[in-house]
Amino acid sequence: MLLHYFGSKEALIAEVMEQVQERLRDSFRELLDEHQTKKSLLPKFWGILSSKKNQPFLRLLFEVQMLALQNPRRYRRYLSRTSKSWQRLIERALPLKR
Repeated sequence: MLLHYFGSKEALIAEVMEQVQERLRDSFRELLDEHQTKKSLLPKFWGILSSKKNQPFLRLLFEVQMLALQNPRRYRRYLSRTSKSWQRLIERALPLKR
């Protein structure tokens, strides 16, 4: 039944990981909105990522990322979606060049 809805195991994994990453990106967005200075942003975000409640998600994220990097053709959709969404957030967090 899952294959009917998702088409493949990889598509199912990509969808699950999208939900995990959205949760982590939401935490990052909240920090971005709260902090006037971006200097303390990354250490605070790492604190959130590595917190006890997020450790299972972070481990899963790294495991799937390694799977995707080992087989980029199979996980193309996952890699593309993940890179673009994080790139926008990171660009927003970087100090502006003047």
